[in-house]
Amino acid sequence: MIHVAVSAAETGSSRRLADRDAVLVYSRTMTYRHESIELGLAAVRRQASRFGLRVIAGEDPGLLTDMVLRDVAMVVFLNTTGDAVDETGQAAIERYIRRGGTFLGIHAAADTEYDWPWYQSLVGGVFKGHPFGANGELQIQKARLIRPDDVPCQFKHLPRAWKARDEWYNFRKFSDGIRPIVKLDTSSYEGSAHLGDHPIGWVRDYDGGRSAYLGLGHDLRAFDNRHARSLLRSTFAYLLDIRRGFVGCRR
Repeated sequence: MIHVAVSAAETGSSRRLADRDAVLVYSRTMTYRHESIELGLAAVRRQASRFGLRVIAGEDPGLLTDMVLRDVAMVVFLNTTGDAVDETGQAAIERYIRRGGTFLGIHAAADTEYDWPWYQSLVGGVFKGHPFGANGELQIQKARLIRPDDVPCQFKHLPRAWKARDEWYNFRKFSDGIRPIVKLDTSSYEGSAHLGDHPIGWVRDYDGGRSAYLGLGHDLRAFDNRHARSLLRSTFAYLLDIRRGFVGCRR
Protein backbone atom coordinates (compact mmCIF):
# COMPACT_ATOMS: atom_id res chain seq x y z
CA MET A 1 0.00 0.00 0.00
CA ILE A 2 1.24 3.45 -0.86
CA HIS A 3 1.38 6.26 1.67
CA VAL A 4 0.23 9.56 0.26
CA ALA A 5 0.40 13.02 1.81
CA VAL A 6 -3.13 14.35 1.44
CA SER A 7 -5.09 16.79 3.56
CA ALA A 8 -8.60 15.58 2.78
CA ALA A 9 -11.53 16.00 5.10
CA GLU A 10 -13.06 12.71 6.16
CA THR A 11 -16.80 12.33 6.03
CA GLY A 12 -18.92 9.43 7.18
CA SER A 13 -17.34 6.10 6.26
CA SER A 14 -14.63 7.65 4.06
CA ARG A 15 -11.02 6.55 4.57
CA ARG A 16 -7.99 8.76 4.23
CA LEU A 17 -6.59 8.65 0.70
CA ALA A 18 -3.30 7.50 2.20
CA ASP A 19 -4.98 4.34 3.47
CA ARG A 20 -6.60 3.37 0.18
CA ASP A 21 -4.96 0.66 -1.90
CA ALA A 22 -6.83 0.54 -5.22
CA VAL A 23 -7.22 2.22 -8.60
CA LEU A 24 -10.68 1.91 -10.12
CA VAL A 25 -10.59 1.79 -13.93
CA TYR A 26 -14.00 2.35 -15.51
CA SER A 27 -14.40 1.89 -19.28
CA ARG A 28 -18.11 1.70 -20.05
CA THR A 29 -18.95 2.85 -23.60
CA MET A 30 -22.38 3.92 -24.78
CA THR A 31 -21.39 5.30 -28.21
CA TYR A 32 -18.03 4.72 -29.91
CA ARG A 33 -15.88 1.94 -28.47
CA HIS A 34 -12.09 2.16 -28.72
CA GLU A 35 -10.16 -0.96 -29.62
CA SER A 36 -7.33 0.38 -27.46
CA ILE A 37 -9.17 -0.04 -24.15
CA GLU A 38 -7.46 -3.30 -23.18
CA LEU A 39 -4.02 -1.93 -24.04
CA GLY A 40 -4.78 1.23 -22.08
CA LEU A 41 -5.85 -0.89 -19.13
CA ALA A 42 -2.57 -2.78 -19.30
CA ALA A 43 -0.68 0.53 -19.21
CA VAL A 44 -2.67 1.68 -16.17
CA ARG A 45 -2.08 -1.65 -14.43
CA ARG A 46 1.68 -1.27 -14.90
CA GLN A 47 1.69 2.16 -13.32
CA ALA A 48 -0.62 1.14 -10.48
CA SER A 49 1.72 -1.74 -9.69
CA ARG A 50 4.69 0.62 -9.55
CA PHE A 51 2.90 2.58 -6.86
CA GLY A 52 1.80 -0.48 -4.91
CA LEU A 53 -1.86 -0.21 -5.87
CA ARG A 54 -4.21 -2.97 -7.00
CA VAL A 55 -6.61 -2.40 -9.90
CA ILE A 56 -10.38 -2.81 -9.92
CA ALA A 57 -11.49 -2.73 -13.57
CA GLY A 58 -14.89 -3.00 -15.16
CA GLU A 59 -17.81 -1.44 -16.99
CA ASP A 60 -20.63 -2.12 -14.54
CA PRO A 61 -22.12 1.16 -13.21
CA GLY A 62 -22.59 -0.73 -9.94
CA LEU A 63 -18.86 -0.26 -9.30
CA LEU A 64 -19.44 3.44 -8.73
CA THR A 65 -20.67 3.30 -5.14
CA ASP A 66 -19.51 4.68 -1.81
CA MET A 67 -18.69 1.15 -0.66
CA VAL A 68 -16.29 0.51 -3.54
CA LEU A 69 -14.86 4.03 -3.67
CA ARG A 70 -13.91 3.99 0.02
CA ASP A 71 -10.93 1.78 -0.95
CA VAL A 72 -9.98 3.75 -4.08
CA ALA A 73 -7.02 6.14 -4.24
CA MET A 74 -7.75 7.07 -7.87
CA VAL A 75 -10.64 6.75 -10.31
CA VAL A 76 -9.65 6.38 -13.98
CA PHE A 77 -12.16 6.83 -16.79
CA LEU A 78 -10.49 5.01 -19.67
CA ASN A 79 -12.05 5.80 -23.06
CA THR A 80 -15.56 5.96 -21.70
CA THR A 81 -18.13 7.41 -24.08
CA GLY A 82 -21.66 8.75 -23.91
CA ASP A 83 -23.99 8.47 -20.94
CA ALA A 84 -21.78 6.02 -19.07
CA VAL A 85 -22.71 6.79 -15.45
CA ASP A 86 -26.14 6.48 -13.84
CA GLU A 87 -27.46 8.98 -11.30
CA THR A 88 -26.38 6.85 -8.33
CA GLY A 89 -22.85 6.67 -9.70
CA GLN A 90 -22.76 10.38 -10.40
CA ALA A 91 -23.66 11.18 -6.82
CA ALA A 92 -21.06 8.72 -5.49
CA ILE A 93 -18.27 10.18 -7.64
CA GLU A 94 -19.14 13.71 -6.59
CA ARG A 95 -18.97 12.69 -2.92
CA TYR A 96 -15.69 10.87 -3.55
CA ILE A 97 -14.02 13.92 -5.10
CA ARG A 98 -15.38 16.27 -2.42
CA ARG A 99 -13.75 14.03 0.21
CA GLY A 100 -10.37 14.55 -1.43
CA GLY A 101 -10.43 11.84 -4.09
CA THR A 102 -8.51 11.90 -7.37
CA PHE A 103 -9.59 11.37 -10.98
CA LEU A 104 -7.78 10.67 -14.25
CA GLY A 105 -9.58 10.90 -17.58
CA ILE A 106 -7.93 9.27 -20.59
CA HIS A 107 -8.76 10.26 -24.18
CA ALA A 108 -12.51 9.71 -24.70
CA ALA A 109 -13.26 10.54 -21.07
CA ALA A 110 -13.75 13.99 -22.62
CA ASP A 111 -16.43 12.47 -24.91
CA THR A 112 -18.55 11.37 -21.97
CA GLU A 113 -21.55 12.67 -19.97
CA TYR A 114 -22.56 15.77 -21.92
CA ASP A 115 -25.51 16.33 -19.58
CA TRP A 116 -23.44 16.30 -16.38
CA PRO A 117 -21.79 19.74 -16.08
CA TRP A 118 -19.97 18.85 -12.86
CA TYR A 119 -18.22 16.00 -14.66
CA GLN A 120 -17.24 18.20 -17.59
CA SER A 121 -15.52 20.58 -15.17
CA LEU A 122 -13.85 17.64 -13.42
CA VAL A 123 -12.35 16.46 -16.72
CA GLY A 124 -11.48 20.02 -17.71
CA GLY A 125 -12.35 19.87 -21.40
CA VAL A 126 -15.22 18.78 -23.64
CA PHE A 127 -14.65 16.86 -26.88
CA LYS A 128 -15.57 18.64 -30.10
CA GLY A 129 -14.09 16.45 -32.83
CA HIS A 130 -10.87 15.31 -34.45
CA PRO A 131 -9.21 15.68 -37.84
CA PHE A 132 -10.34 13.53 -40.77
CA GLY A 133 -8.47 12.73 -43.95
CA ALA A 134 -9.41 13.91 -47.44
CA ASN A 135 -11.64 10.85 -47.95
CA GLY A 136 -13.36 11.18 -44.58
CA GLU A 137 -11.24 8.54 -42.86
CA LEU A 138 -10.07 8.89 -39.30
CA GLN A 139 -6.70 10.58 -39.20
CA ILE A 140 -4.01 9.16 -36.96
CA GLN A 141 -1.10 11.59 -37.15
CA LYS A 142 2.33 12.06 -35.75
CA ALA A 143 2.61 15.34 -33.88
CA ARG A 144 5.14 17.19 -31.77
CA LEU A 145 4.22 17.43 -28.09
CA ILE A 146 5.60 20.19 -25.93
CA ARG A 147 6.02 20.28 -22.16
CA PRO A 148 5.41 23.80 -20.78
CA ASP A 149 7.98 25.20 -18.39
CA ASP A 150 5.59 25.84 -15.51
CA VAL A 151 4.48 22.26 -14.85
CA PRO A 152 4.26 20.58 -11.42
CA CYS A 153 7.53 19.09 -10.27
CA GLN A 154 6.51 15.51 -11.12
CA PHE A 155 6.55 16.45 -14.82
CA LYS A 156 9.77 18.45 -15.02
CA HIS A 157 11.87 15.41 -15.97
CA LEU A 158 9.93 14.98 -19.22
CA PRO A 159 11.69 16.19 -22.37
CA ARG A 160 10.90 19.67 -23.58
CA ALA A 161 9.43 18.12 -26.74
CA TRP A 162 8.84 14.70 -28.27
CA LYS A 163 6.84 13.15 -31.09
CA ALA A 164 3.88 10.82 -30.76
CA ARG A 165 1.31 9.25 -33.06
CA ASP A 166 -2.37 9.35 -32.15
CA GLU A 167 -5.78 10.81 -32.87
CA TRP A 168 -5.64 14.40 -31.62
CA TYR A 169 -8.85 15.81 -30.16
CA ASN A 170 -10.21 19.29 -30.58
CA PHE A 171 -12.29 20.61 -27.69
CA ARG A 172 -15.49 22.64 -27.47
CA LYS A 173 -14.17 24.37 -24.38
CA PHE A 174 -11.63 24.15 -21.60
CA SER A 175 -12.56 24.69 -17.97
CA ASP A 176 -11.13 27.59 -16.04
CA GLY A 177 -8.33 26.50 -13.74
CA ILE A 178 -6.72 23.76 -15.82
CA ARG A 179 -2.90 23.67 -15.76
CA PRO A 180 -1.47 22.26 -19.00
CA ILE A 181 1.21 19.61 -18.64
CA VAL A 182 1.58 18.90 -22.34
CA LYS A 183 0.53 20.80 -25.46
CA LEU A 184 0.44 20.04 -29.17
CA ASP A 185 2.63 21.94 -31.60
CA THR A 186 -0.20 22.86 -33.94
CA SER A 187 2.21 23.40 -36.83
CA SER A 188 3.35 19.77 -36.65
CA TYR A 189 0.10 18.15 -37.80
CA GLU A 190 -3.13 19.01 -39.62
CA GLY A 191 -6.52 19.85 -38.18
CA SER A 192 -6.04 21.69 -34.88
CA ALA A 193 -8.90 23.98 -33.88
CA HIS A 194 -6.71 25.67 -31.28
CA LEU A 195 -3.89 27.07 -33.38
CA GLY A 196 -0.95 28.22 -31.29
CA ASP A 197 -2.30 26.98 -27.94
CA HIS A 198 -3.62 23.41 -27.88
CA PRO A 199 -3.45 21.67 -24.50
CA ILE A 200 -3.69 17.88 -24.77
CA GLY A 201 -2.99 17.05 -21.12
CA TRP A 202 -3.61 18.99 -17.94
CA VAL A 203 -4.15 18.83 -14.19
CA ARG A 204 -6.32 20.78 -11.79
CA ASP A 205 -7.71 21.01 -8.29
CA TYR A 206 -11.47 20.63 -8.33
CA ASP A 207 -14.23 20.65 -5.73
CA GLY A 208 -12.09 19.32 -2.89
CA GLY A 209 -10.15 16.79 -4.96
CA ARG A 210 -7.61 16.65 -7.75
CA SER A 211 -8.01 15.64 -11.40
CA ALA A 212 -5.99 15.14 -14.56
CA TYR A 213 -6.69 14.49 -18.22
CA LEU A 214 -4.50 12.90 -20.91
CA GLY A 215 -5.64 13.16 -24.52
CA LEU A 216 -3.53 10.23 -25.71
CA GLY A 217 -5.07 6.78 -25.96
CA HIS A 218 -6.86 6.17 -29.25
CA ASP A 219 -4.01 4.56 -31.16
CA LEU A 220 -3.28 0.95 -30.27
CA ARG A 221 0.37 1.84 -29.70
CA ALA A 222 -0.24 5.09 -27.81
CA PHE A 223 1.43 3.87 -24.61
CA ASP A 224 4.25 2.06 -26.39
CA ASN A 225 5.89 5.48 -26.60
CA ARG A 226 8.32 5.70 -23.68
CA HIS A 227 7.55 9.36 -23.14
CA ALA A 228 3.82 8.60 -23.00
CA ARG A 229 4.51 5.96 -20.35
CA SER A 230 6.59 8.46 -18.41
CA LEU A 231 3.81 11.02 -18.72
CA LEU A 232 1.32 8.51 -17.31
CA ARG A 233 3.66 7.69 -14.43
CA SER A 234 4.10 11.38 -13.63
CA THR A 235 0.33 11.88 -13.71
CA PHE A 236 -0.13 9.08 -11.18
CA ALA A 237 2.51 10.67 -8.95
CA TYR A 238 0.92 14.10 -9.20
CA LEU A 239 -2.56 12.85 -8.36
CA LEU A 240 -1.23 10.83 -5.43
CA ASP A 241 0.98 13.74 -4.29
CA ILE A 242 4.16 11.69 -4.55
CA ARG A 243 7.41 13.62 -4.95
CA ARG A 244 10.07 11.13 -3.99
CA GLY A 245 11.97 9.79 -6.97
CA PHE A 246 11.23 12.75 -9.25
CA VAL A 247 14.26 14.96 -9.87
CA GLY A 248 12.11 18.03 -10.43
CA CYS A 249 10.75 17.72 -6.88
CA ARG A 250 14.12 17.91 -5.17
CA ARG A 251 14.45 20.95 -2.97
